Amino acid sequence: MSTVTYALEHFYYGQSPDHPEPQLLAKSQGVESEQVDEAIESALIPPADTPTGAWGLIRGKHANPFVMVQAQTTPANHTVWHFIIMPSDVLRAVGGNLKAIVSLTESQVPTFSKLSTKLQQLLLDHPPIISSDEQIDDILELMNYTHNQIDIIESLLAGIVQGVPMVVQGAPTDLATRVQFLQGLLALLPPSARFGVTFATHTLESTKIDAQIRFYGGEKLSRQTLVYAWQKGKLGGNVVADNYSHFVASQLRLDAELVSQQTRNLTA
Repeated sequence: MSTVTYALEHFYYGQSPDHPEPQLLAKSQGVESEQVDEAIESALIPPADTPTGAWGLIRGKHANPFVMVQAQTTPANHTVWHFIIMPSDVLRAVGGNLKAIVSLTESQVPTFSKLSTKLQQLLLDHPPIISSDEQIDDILELMNYTHNQIDIIESLLAGIVQGVPMVVQGAPTDLATRVQFLQGLLALLPPSARFGVTFATHTLESTKIDAQIRFYGGEKLSRQTLVYAWQKGKLGGNVVADNYSHFVASQLRLDAELVSQQTRNLTA
């Protein structure tokens, strides 16, 4: 059986040895100037002080359906962003499998001395459907991260379902842990609903992006934001309730396998 492979347009933007001001550094042939401008305006996350930097999936406005972005500081202390245009149908096909698309991040972004328009498209193989066992493992990891407080999980899920902006404070800085936390939350949704949840693994008070889930180190927050304090295992801000989330929590109190069964039934 052949594997479906998606070809993705992408580009690099940032500083270079000859240009301290950020600029377009390289792009694949299909990237349009409107897509570059919109991505820079809406998805410019700050780099994190971790080996792979910061990572995000941001909803576009007009030119881009979604944009995946990695922000990193190079060994020469230059900031470079790698933007990947993510069509909606590709994200739907991925089905919320963040561990599959995080493979598109780079341990070290390349350096460019002059504009290159000869980047090849990125190739992403259609990932396998997340198995029931994998989904259960993701849910159990989420329970661990939330100190086994199912009420907390219910409120976090309700925030996602109701479209409430969410901030996670004090989380471990490594990308793998933050992605696993996100993967655990997505595991509580039907596969068909997972693709639209946007996020950024590192943001600052000055970061202007439209992402539903943000990992954040600052203190100033909007009253409309749901806040999860990782170390304390407590919620604050705009805590909401939701019937679907209450149902999922009731199943989770019995067995994580029931959650897996119910979310799959909602898609079948």
